[in-house]
Amino acid sequence: MLGNNTTRYVFPLGGKWAHMPHTNDEGENARGAARESIARGHDVFMFRTFWIKDSMHLNSVGLGNPTKRTCATCHGMHMTGMDTANGWMDIGTTNLPWASEVPLNPWNEAKPQMPLFRVTCKPTVKEHPFLGRVIYTQDPGRALISGQCNDVGTIVMQQFRGLSARAPYFSNGSAATLRELVDFYDRRYTIGYSEQEKQDLVNFLGAL
Repeated sequence: MLGNNTTRYVFPLGGKWAHMPHTNDEGENARGAARESIARGHDVFMFRTFWIKDSMHLNSVGLGNPTKRTCATCHGMHMTGMDTANGWMDIGTTNLPWASEVPLNPWNEAKPQMPLFRVTCKPTVKEHPFLGRVIYTQDPGRALISGQCNDVGTIVMQQFRGLSARAPYFSNGSAATLRELVDFYDRRYTIGYSEQEKQDLVNFLGAL
């Protein structure tokens, strides 16, 4: 279910990842340091809370807006990291919000590199709670199936297994590397990751 998942580990690594014995062998020490970083990244993924806001099918399902959660709140399916609840949501990778003319994406910090569609919701339906009635999007997402204004830009989450081999990331390929993926979330939700947290999270995601 959608909630704070701080007990049922999505990717159980075990205690052996966190504490590797150091030796006089430089290569072994490097491997130990890498494993310790992966273990720290796991803890960032599971326990590092941040405020999530204005995300359709996340903040609109009774959790509050904003809501203080972790990565594992949405990416909670055991051993895959897929969503265990709604299955689709808009985190801002394809929709360009709050603009009366063609805007820049404030979270990707780049001009659109894919075709940009202007979607206008009918005046007879309820407007999108976060984006209004006129939405610029690179991918209408689930709205192509449902026809609902609220579904514009909502995308099904993909699994994390073998993530490092499947760049670029997001449905529009806007993150070329795992570091760019982490940086996107850091900007989008104003998380304030430290440099070490970012690198540890990248190492963890790259090891799945």
